[in-house]
Amino acid sequence: MLLSISIGEEDRKGTLDIMHVITRWGVLFILATAALLCLAAEPLTRLSFRNPQDPVYGMTVTALRILPFCMPFSVINQAFSVYAQIMEKKLFSTVLPVLNGALHVVLFSFLLIPAMGMTGLYIANILNGICCMLVTAGFAGAELRRVPRNLPDLLAFPEHFGAAEQDYHDFSVTEERDVSSIALRVEHFCLDRGVDRRRSVFSGLAMEEMAGNIFARNISVSHRRRLEIRVTLQGEDVILRLRDNGTPFNPMEQAEIADPEDGIRNVGVRILMESAKDMQYQTGVVLTRGISREVRYRNVLGLNVLLIRI
Repeated sequence: MLLSISIGEEDRKGTLDIMHVITRWGVLFILATAALLCLAAEPLTRLSFRNPQDPVYGMTVTALRILPFCMPFSVINQAFSVYAQIMEKKLFSTVLPVLNGALHVVLFSFLLIPAMGMTGLYIANILNGICCMLVTAGFAGAELRRVPRNLPDLLAFPEHFGAAEQDYHDFSVTEERDVSSIALRVEHFCLDRGVDRRRSVFSGLAMEEMAGNIFARNISVSHRRRLEIRVTLQGEDVILRLRDNGTPFNPMEQAEIADPEDGIRNVGVRILMESAKDMQYQTGVVLTRGISREVRYRNVLGLNVLLIRI
């Protein structure tokens, strides 16, 4: 989910960070788990089979010593498969799942089982993982027209995916007293990069108002509140992203339940929502038109993610 959000926002750095976590720390964790399973192969086997002379006993021990080491490759291949699907790399996202766990395993099993028995089947799964990684590198190399040397190369981002470093601004807010500075920070960033004053001012006010709502509804929350704000310039658009770890808060629902006779309550949310015409609800909220061309809300893994495109 986080990967789909980062790619949907065309957040090159965020996408790269997520893939780094998966392919580095995720793989290290799975490797440690595989090593523990390997070391505990015999005790685990004795839970089901008591007689070491039983052929099934030996096959189970061997399986527990070999098969867990195909898991790190599975984590990496699954991550790249999901990435390819979200990025709509249709050929790659079709070929990799067919090869992974299917054609490669059948091929290597056919070659190894006659000579190695069931051990050949276990090794076939590891060779499958290695070959799928080579296929990933091959597709990336074909897009880049050179040998990929690192993770960004393997991801082979499209040329115009994401903003240049000078075209986005990240900052965090952890204290309510700092909310009042958000509007000026966002407005100055936009003005310095040539955005017209009307949209610059609206961008700053929108972020400040939504941040204020986050702190207001989380007064009693015991854990430390953290707001992560990103302003991105993409073509003619200003994209505002606000992410927080507070209670779920759907702006569209708040706008709908607000008392129409109360002109003050949730006024900022209502102004933002009323600048949009077509309202839909999918995994979150999608609103379009007005000065805010698009507003999306999602709650993912305990994080509220609000995206406003101006």
